[in-house]
Amino acid sequence: MSNRRIKINRAYLIFLGFWVLSGCTTLYVPIPLTHPAEVNLSQYENVAFGRVTGNMAPDFKICLRDELIRLSHIRIMDRPQQLHLRRENALSNSYLPRENTSNLGQLNRSSVLLFGNAESYYDEETTFKKKTCERKIEVEGKEKKEKYDCTHYKRTGTLTTFGHIDFTEEATGTILLSKNFKCSKDDYNTSVDESPAAINKKYMYEKCLNQHVYKIFKAMSPWQEEVRIPFEKDYHLPNLEMGINLARERNFPGAIEIFQRELEAAQISGKIPKESVVNAYWNLGLAYEYSWQFDKADTMFRRAYEISGDGKYIKEIAHNERLKAEREELLRQIPQGL
Repeated sequence: MSNRRIKINRAYLIFLGFWVLSGCTTLYVPIPLTHPAEVNLSQYENVAFGRVTGNMAPDFKICLRDELIRLSHIRIMDRPQQLHLRRENALSNSYLPRENTSNLGQLNRSSVLLFGNAESYYDEETTFKKKTCERKIEVEGKEKKEKYDCTHYKRTGTLTTFGHIDFTEEATGTILLSKNFKCSKDDYNTSVDESPAAINKKYMYEKCLNQHVYKIFKAMSPWQEEVRIPFEKDYHLPNLEMGINLARERNFPGAIEIFQRELEAAQISGKIPKESVVNAYWNLGLAYEYSWQFDKADTMFRRAYEISGDGKYIKEIAHNERLKAEREELLRQIPQGL
């Protein structure tokens, strides 16, 4: 065995030894996390499309409407449909006694109108290079390679989409939010001595369209993503893994109970390394954070930082504050759904 091989093996064994002595491994637990919309539309009657121009506008409006119908509580309609319903309501209300209509104007909520633009532009070019190619031929019953002059073609397509959507309060004309979007996709096909196959423009177009729709959707409706919570498994506190498994099952109260019990046992023992105690604080903080007990989570992360001085706990304190603010805004937007 070479000296270099021996050095590599020694380095690996040293690393492995440190890893075993540290006694901890990060276990990531995936959970769904709901974020609030950028603008709170819960106070409005509905959302309607105003004038949206551009060659992508019809597809954009259909896709956004379908996404909202599928995933959101927001009521969305076209402007002509909205105006027709308003005329019908006004006609119906005209037949009501005056005492029943005196507060009607106060009860009607304003709508939000979407104005904007959605454009797409496609450009394509074909280039070629003269090269020397090889092909197999048969000579006197034997297969041989022959060189010949050939032309390599490359067909390149670029799709660019762009636009903006303004969220405008109907009653006042105030722009509540303005979102710009842009996307660019490239693709190419090659061939030798013949024209390359056509570029799949539809695929690029749909990718950009979906990207834009999702961006606007997140601006106007609460949305969900999967996050991975980095719990710490620890050799010196083996029951932490049991708590992590409960967190994986979304049983955060059970996980908190186990993490708390392990932390108290470690503090009473006095023989548990401080790194392991910090891991118990960390896991307990995460369990509190993702069960929306943000003040308790803050306390755990601050205690972990006091013991270790590791900057990651300061970062998590800031993240906990952001998550707390998001949760409060989410409760304002869909209190009946949480």
